[in-house]
Amino acid sequence: MILSVQISGLFFSLLYGFLYSLFVSLNHKMIYETKKYIKIASSLVIILIGVLGYFIILKNITSGAFHVYFVFALLLGSFLESTLYRYLAKKFKK
Repeated sequence: MILSVQISGLFFSLLYGFLYSLFVSLNHKMIYETKKYIKIASSLVIILIGVLGYFIILKNITSGAFHVYFVFALLLGSFLESTLYRYLAKKFKK
């Protein structure tokens, strides 16, 4: 795989992990006080759309090649979002 394709795949995975974690956090906050079946249905829809969307876009970027470090970048993006969210929540809570 060409280096530019690998870098764009890594950048996409990092950004997607960040945004996906943000959407899951927002979904959790929005459905906190709703009925149980609505929580399950909306969580399932967000997870399915998120996973399918990731693999479809990644397939278009990398021409179907998938590497383990894309998953690591996805997890790193998710970790960065949660860390940034906690930092900003503490800073603006004061």
